[in-house]
Amino acid sequence: MDNHREMFANSLADLDSGLNSATMTDCERFGITWGCREDCPALGKGECEHWKTPEEYLDSKEYRERIRMDRKIKFRGKRGDNGEWVYGNLLSNGEFQSIWDSKTADWRRVIPETVGQFTEFADINLKEVYHKDIIRGVYHGYPKTGIVEWDKRLGKWIVDYNGNHDDLWTVLRFCQGEIVGSIHDNPELQS
Repeated sequence: MDNHREMFANSLADLDSGLNSATMTDCERFGITWGCREDCPALGKGECEHWKTPEEYLDSKEYRERIRMDRKIKFRGKRGDNGEWVYGNLLSNGEFQSIWDSKTADWRRVIPETVGQFTEFADINLKEVYHKDIIRGVYHGYPKTGIVEWDKRLGKWIVDYNGNHDDLWTVLRFCQGEIVGSIHDNPELQS
């Protein structure tokens, strides 16, 4: 790993109380900082913990999905009349919000506070992750539970643990992140 990237990755790892750059592999440090990429030093040395060779990574479905430009922009919200979740396109006019329900081929009015955007990620059970889901992950043997939020300053999805946060991708990829509920269905699970 070039010196600047190594120093940056080590600094980021040491800022998180649950991580320690001295005990982490190059793969873990680089992955937490930049995600899996073709310029990862562990991948280049054949020491990647996820792919055996750079060719396997570049040919992998995950890499192709990451570089794809077509995003899946969709939302979910709870219906006001029966409390069921509806998934699809969002229509908002300031007065009310509706989501196109593909099951019934109709617009369904939803409770505005429950509307959440799809993050384009899935948890370890391949369940789609939405804004305001509650995620539980394991850091060095210790469980942590937090809420999926959009960080405008960082421009990415995070998991918020009462003011502290981790990158959502990192939690899902390295910490066995699993959806255990949402703040709308399970407020008691909020940490």
